Amino acid sequence: MTFKKALSTFALGSVLIASLPLHAADIISRTYEFEPGIPLNIDNPLFWQLDTLCTIDIKDPEIRLTGVMKRKNGEINGWVLKQGESISVVVKNKDVMHIIADVGARVEITNQGQSVVVATCRI
Repeated sequence: MTFKKALSTFALGSVLIASLPLHAADIISRTYEFEPGIPLNIDNPLFWQLDTLCTIDIKDPEIRLTGVMKRKNGEINGWVLKQGESISVVVKNKDVMHIIADVGARVEITNQGQSVVVATCRI
């Protein structure tokens, strides 16, 4: 690749990144709060498969989260979930969960504990 071609590719990439909506930056890192007993739907809004690591922040020693795959397929820490399947996971403070979700996937997560669970996810 010539220097001129590399420079044009870089310039085009810079323009595309600069033209992204401000909310696109939220996709790179997003924080979710799971209130006790209240189901929360989480969608993959990207045009590609989501592959993210989520760090858990809780005050209790551990809390159980349940997830139901509502649309498409996904994976949590190596456990494959197809549409309609569910999983129950016990999380501790600072646990890191590896989550993969198909394009357009939706999962419903419910906090089964007594206090809020915060998950900070990064692509």
